[in-house]
Amino acid sequence: LFRYRGRNYPHTLSESELQQWALFCRARLIGECSGAPLNITEYLQAYAELSPEQQLDPAVQAWRHYVHEIEQRYQL
Repeated sequence: LFRYRGRNYPHTLSESELQQWALFCRARLIGECSGAPLNITEYLQAYAELSPEQQLDPAVQAWRHYVHEIEQRYQL
């Protein structure tokens, strides 16, 4: 239930729950806990392996922008 609330209703979390949620998300993104299909390092490696033309694809650029926001939000 906690993960459901954190993902879909973060405004219902207390301050301590918000901190716990941020720690959980960060650990998931950097691969400290299992379950994520790709961690942030694996994603960035896959992105780097794309050709320059593929990196210019609007969908790829949008995804890279989203990942950049996640990196900033969770201080990765």
